[in-house]
Amino acid sequence: MNVDLASMICDAVEKLYFQSSLMKIIFISEFVTVIISFGLANLMIFAIWEARALHFNVRILLICVCVATIISVIGVLVSSVYFIHALFISEVGQRCIKLSFSAANCTALRRIHSAGGVVVIASTIFLAFERLIATCRFENYENRGHKLIGLLLTFLLCAIAVPVCLRTAPLSDTIYPYCAFGLNDYRATCDISYALFGIQVVALLIFASLWYQNVKKMKSANEQPHTLTMRFQLRENVDTTRLMLPIVAINSLFMLACSIIYAIFLPPLTPTTVLTTDVLRSVVDYAPISEAMVAIISSNSDSNGHEVVQKSNYPTHEEIRQKH
Repeated sequence: MNVDLASMICDAVEKLYFQSSLMKIIFISEFVTVIISFGLANLMIFAIWEARALHFNVRILLICVCVATIISVIGVLVSSVYFIHALFISEVGQRCIKLSFSAANCTALRRIHSAGGVVVIASTIFLAFERLIATCRFENYENRGHKLIGLLLTFLLCAIAVPVCLRTAPLSDTIYPYCAFGLNDYRATCDISYALFGIQVVALLIFASLWYQNVKKMKSANEQPHTLTMRFQLRENVDTTRLMLPIVAINSLFMLACSIIYAIFLPPLTPTTVLTTDVLRSVVDYAPISEAMVAIISSNSDSNGHEVVQKSNYPTHEEIRQKH
């Protein structure tokens, strides 16, 4: 790197991190919120496991989501600690070096967060498939258990993280004063965000349709002599789809917000972008928006957990059978 480019990058670092306290506030807030989210996600694993009214397949998928949430917030914690250390502890002469990122360094720093995050986002469609199977086979889904379905879906959901973990950085030697997912490839980042938003919309439509169908079936079952097991399964289907609807809706809103932010604010950079003052200025302008988005999503990773806890208070199949 020549002297002029190094000077431009260091000037951008100074402007982004030290001429304003905004980024410092964001990273400190991010650090606090991910600590809280980490504790809540661990508590949710216990709460979901104890929610025996939820079918085994739903519980194991939700536990997988909580584990992925923990992995994701650990990734955010790692990056926030790195930035806080560079901002407050590193020597002045080392600041520019530590706060300048190549594509390879940035990919490594954000890898854990990305791996956990993609599992959390994709989980809604897997939960929708599980509930679709439960609705289609409601007559015997509870008796036979179909635990292999839940185990298979959980395995496939976890497998999604593998390509993210193995993802290589774009072939680029460009150094930027900020590190964010997709910063080096605008087109691919936007396409991925649109695809993930589409998945959320499909999952939301599936859950809404399943809730409507299960309500109709439950009303019909109340008028006909169905077995206790079948009525319980229908009630579980209604309760679970109603539980998931707000969760998927919130995920959809977050993905919509991410897609809009990427489309409007993400600089149109590519691996071959030539570094100029204007390019660096666009990165500096985008950095607070991007990092604030990470902090907000991390703080809301367990916003719907209380509904799962409430669901655990519903009577189980065995409890209903004992009463009758």
